[in-house]
Amino acid sequence: MSAPFPVATIERMAPAPSTRPTAASPTTTSATSDHDSSYVIAGGRPGRERLRVLAGVLASPTLALLGRVGIPHDARILDLGCGGGDVTRLLGRLAPQGTVIGVDFDADVVAIAAEETGDALDNVEYVVGDVTDPKAHTARMLDERGPFDVVYARFLLSHLADPAAMLRRMAQWCVGGVVIVEDIDLAGAICSPPHDSFTRSCQLYAETVRARGGNPTIGIHLPVMLDAAGLSDVEVAIAQAGGLRGDGKRVQLLTLETIAPTAIRLGLTTASEVERLTEALRIHLDRTDTFLTTARVIQTWGCSGTRP
Repeated sequence: MSAPFPVATIERMAPAPSTRPTAASPTTTSATSDHDSSYVIAGGRPGRERLRVLAGVLASPTLALLGRVGIPHDARILDLGCGGGDVTRLLGRLAPQGTVIGVDFDADVVAIAAEETGDALDNVEYVVGDVTDPKAHTARMLDERGPFDVVYARFLLSHLADPAAMLRRMAQWCVGGVVIVEDIDLAGAICSPPHDSFTRSCQLYAETVRARGGNPTIGIHLPVMLDAAGLSDVEVAIAQAGGLRGDGKRVQLLTLETIAPTAIRLGLTTASEVERLTEALRIHLDRTDTFLTTARVIQTWGCSGTRP
């Protein structure tokens, strides 16, 4: 597998103590619960491959973000919408004396996360469940197990019909701790030279997310949303990967392939259009003179009150 894109980060943030990943020796457990249907991207193993590539592309900026925020070695951490567990495992290594709970509604991808974690980290637990419904079993379980020192979510809020409510719950689960959110501004994605297949694939993603109540440009609103949720000392960084070659150029193609079933069901496209679009996009991205970036990623975090 080729190397991921180089990543440029732009930030405005207060200095924070850095931490380094520390080896630990854990196991994983999982529990089952409810289900959410707002997520538009295919799950299971096809979705896991996309998440794996995306995690590789964004590994450096996410690690830099967590280092700047400062993750205590004994932190109790909640990772919402954990997917294949890439950041969950990173958090487990950053907090070897702490605990990490990764939650996702996709039972298949959670099973893959637990399998890939194996016996490597005994401070990581995975839970299948819907965190968006405060009356659901998973949300009530987290109420009981909180408060947490860190509550983290990457690419979750952009898929929710009421992300402000989710942020308020994150703050409630994290009284006295820090809430960290990473999410996209799809409008910031770049393809040069421009190509209709790239433009249409971005448009199709945006239409599909919006049809399910999400917001593909939520990233630009996150700092104000965290402030409105009652978080203090809100800080911001911006990360975007780009290059002429590498795994990062696969992200757009993998995203198109994994949203296609939902987009077709919603009547936003047809199988024949997806087939034509996929082939045209593949040819354009295979060119070594095509410069491509991911969507712009807004990283923001803030403190959530004081514990009694």
